[in-house]
Amino acid sequence: MNFPSIESVAFDTTQMTPLPDENTPDKHAWLTPERDLVLLNLFCKAPDVPARLDQIDALRAAYRKIANAQGCALIEAEVVDAGSCRAIWLIVRSYRKPHGSIYVASLTLPFHDFSFVLKAQCEERGMTGIREAMVLPEVLNAAPDDSFVVGAPPQGWLVDLYDSNLRTQPLRNVSEDEKYDAKFPDHPLSRVRRLIRHLDSSLVVSPEVKAAMPF
Repeated sequence: MNFPSIESVAFDTTQMTPLPDENTPDKHAWLTPERDLVLLNLFCKAPDVPARLDQIDALRAAYRKIANAQGCALIEAEVVDAGSCRAIWLIVRSYRKPHGSIYVASLTLPFHDFSFVLKAQCEERGMTGIREAMVLPEVLNAAPDDSFVVGAPPQGWLVDLYDSNLRTQPLRNVSEDEKYDAKFPDHPLSRVRRLIRHLDSSLVVSPEVKAAMPF
């Protein structure tokens, strides 16, 4: 079959610096003014999406399992409309040695025989853990006095966004709630959410891709 080209998908890059040395026919890369990385990939094969897009619980469970197996925490997993196409919105967090967090947000546009993946990667720089340290007292104040266990996180600190009973690790923490982004605009999670929203809102998909056989 004739696969689309990577130019079949576009978004606003006017404030980004292209990284031509990183580019291939199936990958383009940019750097934002904040020195965060943006990638666009074209995969010319059937997508390895682990569940149907109309099975959101199964999709979240599968991506959570994949993230946990890689030592990452699932922050968000949604099915959205992007560029008039069905897409998978993901945000995951990993840790960078010796300290600090890395957040990766992605929009996957899966079709029957190929997929496009837009990705934003933001790293924690400078002093780390400030967001967690400033939000933690709220959780401590709300936790019952008899819930504290030495060496364990306080009750209510580690909570999956979609299943509050989940205990598999790693888990997202309360400070990663979107409501804290405005208070910590320079945090990598706040940056990655802004960036993936920018890619989403400015996304343009060619008519040929939109007409392709769906996933």
